[in-house]
Amino acid sequence: MAVRVRPCHVRDAKGRELEGRMTALVNSSGPFNAVFGPSSSQHAVYSVCGSQLLHGVLDEGLSGCMFAFGSTGSGKTHSMIGASGGQSRDVLDGVIPQLTDDLFIRVNRLEADAAAQSLRFVVMASFVEVLEDRAFDLLGNPGSGAATARKPSLDIRSLGGRIVAYGAAEVPVSSTSALLRLVAQGAQARATRATGVHDHSSRSHAILTLAIERRWKRATDGATLSRVAQLQLVDLAGVSALCVKNRS
Repeated sequence: MAVRVRPCHVRDAKGRELEGRMTALVNSSGPFNAVFGPSSSQHAVYSVCGSQLLHGVLDEGLSGCMFAFGSTGSGKTHSMIGASGGQSRDVLDGVIPQLTDDLFIRVNRLEADAAAQSLRFVVMASFVEVLEDRAFDLLGNPGSGAATARKPSLDIRSLGGRIVAYGAAEVPVSSTSALLRLVAQGAQARATRATGVHDHSSRSHAILTLAIERRWKRATDGATLSRVAQLQLVDLAGVSALCVKNRS
C-alpha cells in the first residue's frame, strides 16, 4: 500500500497546516510500503507500484489489481492516467499509459525471443463502471454519463474462479494508443456530477480490465497451450465527504 501527497492548492483551507502534515507524512512512512511527496514524479509512482504488478502478470501468470482511493480532487485520475487522458505521451503519463507501454514492449520482445515455440500474446480490454451497486459497460454503450440510468446493467457472475461482469464488451488491443482511445471513450460515458472541487467529478468506480492470454506450442507434441491472467486498474469514485471536511 502506498500513499501519494499532492501539492497544496489555493482552494485548500488551512494550507500551511496541511503542508506541515504533508512533510511529517513524507518523512515517516508509517504503515505504508511507500510514500510519495508533492514533488514525486509519475515515473516514480509507476516504478514502485505498477512495474511489479506487470511482472507478476506476464512472468508468473498471476492476476493483479491496483486501485486509487482518495477524496475528490486528491489526484487519483492524474496518478492512474495522467494529463490529457494519457494522450500527452510525456512525463505526466500516469500508471496506465506507462504500464501498457511496458506491456507491449515486453510482449513483442518475448514473442521474438520464443519464436520457435510460436509464443503469442492476446490482450483483451474491458471497461466497466460500478454505480449504486450496479455495473455498466463503458465500451458497449456509448453515450454520456447522464444516460447511465438508461443503460442495461451487467450481470455479475463467478466464472472459473473469477468474478466477471457478464456481457461487458471485450476489445482486442495491441498498442498503448489503442487502449487509451478506449479509456477516453469510456470516460465520456462515465457518471459524473458537479462538486465543490470539480465540475465533473466521477461518481462511479471505473474498472479497466486487461485479460492477457499467453499461447504457446508444447515441444513434445505441438499441442497449443494457453494461460490467462487478469490485470485490473481501478479509479475509485471521489470521497466527497472527506473533501468537504478538509476544505471547510
